[in-house]
Amino acid sequence: MTEISIPERNKSIKKLLQETYHGAKVSVRAGNGTAYRWVHIEFLSMPDELRPVENGNHRAAHVMAVIDAAGIYISTYSSDGDFEGRCIEIKVRGVRHNA
Repeated sequence: MTEISIPERNKSIKKLLQETYHGAKVSVRAGNGTAYRWVHIEFLSMPDELRPVENGNHRAAHVMAVIDAAGIYISTYSSDGDFEGRCIEIKVRGVRHNA
């Protein structure tokens, strides 16, 4: 995975998700300040492909799998070395799912 600029990353993610989820209306933004590497994704409506997925964590995992398969780099964070996660927040119809 090659790291690209934050604006280019966000454009790439938006285009990828719109293509994958057949024209879904999606917003992709970066975080503010020191959280600029975070990715905030919001689907404005539930894509048909995600409707059968039973819970939000599985939806987030599905979206992350699409992004990973495209080779788009998402930063990680850790909490005192005990926990590591991806810097991404995914919302679908007002419900938040962190990956």
